[in-house]
Amino acid sequence: MKRLSLALVAAWYSMACNDDSPSHGSPTTSTGGQISTGGEGGKIEPEGWDALLPGLDERGDTEPCLVTMMAAPPEKLSDTGCFEGTPLKPISGLVPYNVNSPLWSDAAEKDRYLALPEGAVLEVTSRGDLVLPMGALAIKLFYLDGRPLEARFVVQTAEESLKAFSYALDEDLAEGTLALEGTTMNWGANSWTVPSAEDCLDCHTDDDAPTIGLELGQLHRELLYPSTDRVANQLATLAAVGMLDLEDLDEPDEIEALPDPLDDGPIEARARSYLHANCAHCHNPSGKGSGMLDLRYSVSFLGLSACNEFPEWGQPPLDTGGEGGGPGHQSVIIAPGEPDRSLLLSRISSVNSVWQMPPLARDVVDEDAVLLIEEWIRQMESCD
Repeated sequence: MKRLSLALVAAWYSMACNDDSPSHGSPTTSTGGQISTGGEGGKIEPEGWDALLPGLDERGDTEPCLVTMMAAPPEKLSDTGCFEGTPLKPISGLVPYNVNSPLWSDAAEKDRYLALPEGAVLEVTSRGDLVLPMGALAIKLFYLDGRPLEARFVVQTAEESLKAFSYALDEDLAEGTLALEGTTMNWGANSWTVPSAEDCLDCHTDDDAPTIGLELGQLHRELLYPSTDRVANQLATLAAVGMLDLEDLDEPDEIEALPDPLDDGPIEARARSYLHANCAHCHNPSGKGSGMLDLRYSVSFLGLSACNEFPEWGQPPLDTGGEGGGPGHQSVIIAPGEPDRSLLLSRISSVNSVWQMPPLARDVVDEDAVLLIEEWIRQMESCD
């Protein structure tokens, strides 16, 4: 069966959602939701990606933002061309996105945006990562209890090098100030650490996938697009606006979406999803993490190289086995049925700057994650 183009589906959606049509949440046509194409019986049911209506029909202009940020970042956020108004808000051309399994950032909430040069698309790697093309950028806004904190940029420059830096935000979002050396923001009993540009590059490396969270399994989900008031699949939307090539993708039901770690699904899948989002950008065969530990969601349980395995270095500060690791020591990375002997749990539970994981950009323990990983390990019977 010949596939219908996303452009045709988007055009149909636009007609179906005029002022005389039902609400955006339940678009219908005179053919009962089918698209009349003149084929056999006069109708063809859209299938695969063509059955997923996009959240946007086009992307707006981001050229001033991209041109400015490819050069040296300006001192003030209002001069970047990526934000406008008072209080500052992202320009309409930035495309929002969200992830299935977020990176823990001391309980901060985040808004995420993409901008690509005209005609450029996200590259899809063999492992499902989405790579920014030259001249593109990603932005992440951080909030804590509604208070704006930080605007973090990852920029893939025309010289094929990566830049990452942040702006510390005013409480009323009237302005943001570049913090290349990092800074600490304090208000009341709260504090927030804005990482330096150098700290950013400890995680956002110049390898195959310098961004964190831009991958098929993370973006294969629905999002409410405020500019159109549509709820739509993000990958289908990126394709509809020319930022992703569907020829690079499997069919929707063949792409495994990462589960929400705090959902009600199988505990192993949720625990593995959390470790993938929070640890696997370093702990993978080409990452910066030490040893053989591989915490990607796609590998088998034994492929983690964690079960009854001793660490590359170190034991917890109070571990009775002492320092250094090895056969004579008590703790292993994952000890089935024994959370207290599992270094994986110890490290995500710690705020000791030498011992904690992740080592950067975290000052608060993710208590929900600790409970999740603890129960997952407790339920394990063996490494098989």
